[in-house]
Amino acid sequence: MTVSRQFLPLGLLASLLAAGCALPPTVGNGPSAPDSVVACYDTARELVIRTPAALCQGEIVDARKAAKIEAARSRRTQTAARKLRPETVPADRRLAGNGTGLLVGDGEILTNFHVVQNCPIVTVTSVDGTNAPSTVRTADAAKDLAILSSDLETSGVAVFNSDPASASPYRLAVVGYPKQGQTTVASSLTPAIARPQDLSAQDPMFLVGGSVWPGHSGSPLVDQSGNVVGVVRAKLDAVKLYQKTGELADNVGLAISNAVILEFLESSGVAVRLSPSTATLTDEEILAKSQGFVVRVNCWR
Repeated sequence: MTVSRQFLPLGLLASLLAAGCALPPTVGNGPSAPDSVVACYDTARELVIRTPAALCQGEIVDARKAAKIEAARSRRTQTAARKLRPETVPADRRLAGNGTGLLVGDGEILTNFHVVQNCPIVTVTSVDGTNAPSTVRTADAAKDLAILSSDLETSGVAVFNSDPASASPYRLAVVGYPKQGQTTVASSLTPAIARPQDLSAQDPMFLVGGSVWPGHSGSPLVDQSGNVVGVVRAKLDAVKLYQKTGELADNVGLAISNAVILEFLESSGVAVRLSPSTATLTDEEILAKSQGFVVRVNCWR
């Protein structure tokens, strides 16, 4: 696997942290009217996203065509869902959505609370396609974190970075199951960056430069050694930011800090593995290591 590491400048990440999330005027193609938010058909992923016109890298479509594309995407998703449906899910249940989780202990999987919120049935899937039922053991809506219990067998357990100074902010990666037109079968690696001080801060969340998509929720943000330095929560809403400031920004996500994660896991009685990061692995090695503990989390309704 070859990965091109192209990022949003760290200067933009810094400016986003300023009051009002103001962005420098050089981002994108310049400001335009707020009503220029369009339905953009991403042909590579075969899905429609709402975005400022200047950020559309596909075809701008009208509401009728957007609805047809979304209907076709839904049919593909449900076809893929039938292939991963475990016997414990009744036939009348449909896959409502999916996110990502990471194995942090003996059958204990960490994910975002919003991934499993109001899900009557939750299942998890390992990289080899094995499915297993799971239950929500502990949840904290304010922190947007949840722990699932499952008997799914994986080949590894997540290791958290115990020394933030040992993590390279320029060699981060998100490993998860982004939705790209239909349910993603295999986890993938997306390069990312962050500000050095954010990795060691006690703030609940920090900004990440990188391509974050639906389905990445709950994905581990790992460093150059494949150790966890945060958990992805969401992509920054480029449309709302544009409507508020008139500035354009893309490829910016929000991650929950290790400080919050480790406190949550400790209070939940989960004994985590901690280690400083020393070795610098290739992207292929990081992905292989992460796939041992990263799982897809499926919400059935």
